[in-house]
Amino acid sequence: MEDGEYTLLDYVSSVAAFSSILYYATGWPLVWRVTKRRDTGIISTFPYVALLTNCTVWTLYGKLADNFVLKLVNFVGASHQIVYILVLYYYSKSKRLFNMQLLYSVMFIAGIFSYSYLNIEDEKTVDMLGVVGSCLSIVAYASPLSAMGEVISTKSTASMNFILSLANLLLAIEWSVYGYFLGNMFVAGPNVLGLFVSIAQLALFYVYPNHPAPVLPP
Repeated sequence: MEDGEYTLLDYVSSVAAFSSILYYATGWPLVWRVTKRRDTGIISTFPYVALLTNCTVWTLYGKLADNFVLKLVNFVGASHQIVYILVLYYYSKSKRLFNMQLLYSVMFIAGIFSYSYLNIEDEKTVDMLGVVGSCLSIVAYASPLSAMGEVISTKSTASMNFILSLANLLLAIEWSVYGYFLGNMFVAGPNVLGLFVSIAQLALFYVYPNHPAPVLPP
């Protein structure tokens, strides 16, 4: 390959990285609404704390595995989540649960960083981070299962976002392909699972069209 020539892996990684950065930016409209209302309402803070933890672990993995794409994408993702969390925390009326989530996240990240740098010369450290990152990614992909259960019980997809479900499918495809070409099952594995979860989510929009859920009598 000549210098400056792009490979298929380069194209796939570029598309996956660009798509992921756009996906991370989807939280800005929510931040704007929260800032205008000066209240978080019923917004759940857990997904943002969980994604911050996930992105931080994958950033460290990218650094130790010398993978610039993973390091860049997840650093951008973690930076976005920090901003979102700061805004949500500032306007949150009840901070007790939020504080617990942040405390567990910080303790977990601190433990991972401490272990990694104390064992930085050990080749198994990168694999350990890959396993942890894969588990976190699987948890993130599995989180919509509760919403899918609600859709099935109400026979309505009113509580789901079609655009985000479609975006999750595209991202899962891109990162699965990237992980395959890279020969990295830590990257490909969780995203293959996410691919099937995303397909199941989109299938619900076909089975249960988006109409208001029935109001049960008192």
